[in-house]
Amino acid sequence: MAVPSAGDPINDISQEDVAHCTLTYFGEAEALPQPLQDDLRAAAEIAADECEPFIAKVSGVALLGSDKASVLLLESQELVSLWDWLCAHPAVETALKMGQQFPTWVPHLTIGYNIGIMEDPPEQIVFDRLGLWLGETKESYDLHGQPTASVTAAALCIPTISCREDLPLGVRYGNHVPDAQWYITKRARALGAVEYIPSHWGVS
Repeated sequence: MAVPSAGDPINDISQEDVAHCTLTYFGEAEALPQPLQDDLRAAAEIAADECEPFIAKVSGVALLGSDKASVLLLESQELVSLWDWLCAHPAVETALKMGQQFPTWVPHLTIGYNIGIMEDPPEQIVFDRLGLWLGETKESYDLHGQPTASVTAAALCIPTISCREDLPLGVRYGNHVPDAQWYITKRARALGAVEYIPSHWGVS
């Protein structure tokens, strides 16, 4: 979950216990093995270390789903980059397969249910935390990446490596963004294609 700043007015507007934008959904927490849950925590910590607080523009309002949730539609490159990075992380990728997924991800923040379309929505929302919710356990990680770290921002956009054919693009990306080399190397090993990884990367 991307979680708004404690001082953002959206916290008083949303009827949710904790206002949030869902990034990934894993299904029932008890279905996730403990080692996988630990890996998800490690992924959240890495993402929080790399990503700085950001502002998402409210681009519209809508009713979503069969329960007609009243939502704010969000527009933010940082939000999309964070989602891309999380979905490409091996632990997140594994956990995603354990829950039923919607065909597309629509960045949004739920205001409430059975209240209709919201009038006079806010223009923007400030996000400064990453939440990991596993059942009743709701953990929070402060975003504290460096605003001037352009390479770090780029590292959040690691291309997904699903098959051998994806590796050449991944290697080209890794040559420009060293922070991405760990993921590309891990995927190459999983695909039995370590010969694609340049020896000068020095990734163990």
